[in-house]
Amino acid sequence: MRTLPEEDLLKFPMFWINTAALIFFSGTFILSYLMDYIMAVMRDQFVHFWTFRNFFRFAFCLVLAYAGWLNLKTIRATQRLN
Repeated sequence: MRTLPEEDLLKFPMFWINTAALIFFSGTFILSYLMDYIMAVMRDQFVHFWTFRNFFRFAFCLVLAYAGWLNLKTIRATQRLN
């Protein structure tokens, strides 16, 4: 941790990949853990549960796309220097 590949952590693609995985899997874990309670309380409005779960999936894919873009930008900048 003393020598980071980037000075700014927000420009490091691996940070975004790990953040996306942490948020997505913790969110879906909590939703799965509370599934019985959610089904009992929201019988008629279960579509909101799936909407919330799909939001986690969309955010996960969006952050992964951003990390991929940062990685591509870094690769292109490195190739220009060489």
